[in-house]
Amino acid sequence: MKSLNKICATADWNDPELSEMMQEILQPGIRKAADMAGRHRKHWEWAIGMLSLKKAGKIDTNCIVLGIGSGTEAPVFYLTNHTKYVFCTDLYTITSKMWKEANKSILESPELFAPGQFNRKRLSVQIMSGTNIHFEDNTFDAIFSYSSIEHFGGKKAVLECMKEIERG
Repeated sequence: MKSLNKICATADWNDPELSEMMQEILQPGIRKAADMAGRHRKHWEWAIGMLSLKKAGKIDTNCIVLGIGSGTEAPVFYLTNHTKYVFCTDLYTITSKMWKEANKSILESPELFAPGQFNRKRLSVQIMSGTNIHFEDNTFDAIFSYSSIEHFGGKKAVLECMKEIERG
């Protein structure tokens, strides 16, 4: 894959590097979802994001990673096998159809959402808004967010989140 800064295209599923990353993230539990019949934009987004972190040297057992609005999604579990520690944050106590990916059961039982093997000792799941991250400055080696910032409530909230990411 030449560029990771791109729009999703059908041809991307034929890219060996991207396809391999999708398989790694999805693991056996949901691998079939990444095949030709079950293509999903989220799987592509996750793979592009993880390849970006990998190429930046942030998928490393010395790196601490923060997921903002990360819900119960597969990259969280993937990263526990490849980084020092993963902090998974979302508004888990909100109950609505819009927040279905942020199931509060992950707070007590993350294994219910893992697509396969993950390192439980490297995962911390916390209720937290992306506009108010409760960590000291420069805590993280990498911060990621997939399809969530646009739901924060407008330009002001997005700007607050970007400030928090920059601080993180």
